[in-house]
Amino acid sequence: MKIECDQHIQQAEKYQEWQATPEAKIMNRSYYQVNVMPFPKNTTQFIIEYRNRDGAFVKLFEYEIDPTNYFIQEETVMKVKHSKMMGTGDASKSIDVAFVAEGYTQEEMGKFRADVERIAGYVLNVEPFKAYADRFNIYALESVSEESGPDIPGKHIYKNTVLNSNFYTFDSERYLTTSDLKSMHDIAANVPYDHIFVLIKLAIHHVEKIQMKGHKHLTAFEPYPIQFQVRKASSKSKDVFLGFGDR
Repeated sequence: MKIECDQHIQQAEKYQEWQATPEAKIMNRSYYQVNVMPFPKNTTQFIIEYRNRDGAFVKLFEYEIDPTNYFIQEETVMKVKHSKMMGTGDASKSIDVAFVAEGYTQEEMGKFRADVERIAGYVLNVEPFKAYADRFNIYALESVSEESGPDIPGKHIYKNTVLNSNFYTFDSERYLTTSDLKSMHDIAANVPYDHIFVLIKLAIHHVEKIQMKGHKHLTAFEPYPIQFQVRKASSKSKDVFLGFGDR
């Protein structure tokens, strides 16, 4: 059996973007990524490919997965309190969306749940999602941060958060990202999911000046009025979204 994965996902795009920065001319850097797939029953070839300038796919990585290999870790999922905020559909027949809390303290989890309902409501009130709202299951995963909000290095603001999100990615003050994809997927694994939203707590005076810069699978939520862009819709892909938690 062979599983092929297009490299144009998540951190791969971040790495490709980094390659165009001045820093890439003077140093080497790598960005890890997480690929999610069903656990194979038989020995499987896992292949990552990328599309070159001519549009042809080129093999970047190949690995044989033996399901009997004792180095495959059977770890318990990182336990995170979670609740289904909307939807009653069967996970096998619905689109399951996991909202992961980032920069919310334990005391702010009530606000996080309210933010999930508010933002999911914005999306499901717009066509074509509105017509299929009953086919969405919305989950809130209460991943607790020690401190509120993301890092803002240019303002010397550093916070201890569960996903270590930060502005000034590639030294761009408006660019908010997280590189901790393993923790993000470990948290999301508490529920069935097709898409992940990372909902980041941010003070309103910062939101007014910030615009999210998006990857292929990134949606930015802006305050007053709320605006969003749909970049790609796929019922069973592992897309990553980031949004703001404050109005």
